[in-house]
Amino acid sequence: MSYSLGQKQLDGIEDILQQDLIDNGVRCVFLIDMAGNIIANLDNGEKQHDIYSLAALAAGNFGAVSAMAKIIGENEFSLLFHKEFV
Repeated sequence: MSYSLGQKQLDGIEDILQQDLIDNGVRCVFLIDMAGNIIANLDNGEKQHDIYSLAALAAGNFGAVSAMAKIIGENEFSLLFHKEFV
């Protein structure tokens, strides 16, 4: 899979995440591709996160979940979400 996003598209993604998530009470949102590249990183300014470590771990987790899907006979799980419950 290959993609290329221009600055206008990246700004649009961040605007949508800001308006739909951060402005509605979500503390932070990271959009990371399967390889661990950070596409967007927004937060409400209350906490600092090591986004690079999170991205690397998420990419590893995605690889593990892909392997689990193959073991049970699926090509892939189309989405992988992580949510912190407080």
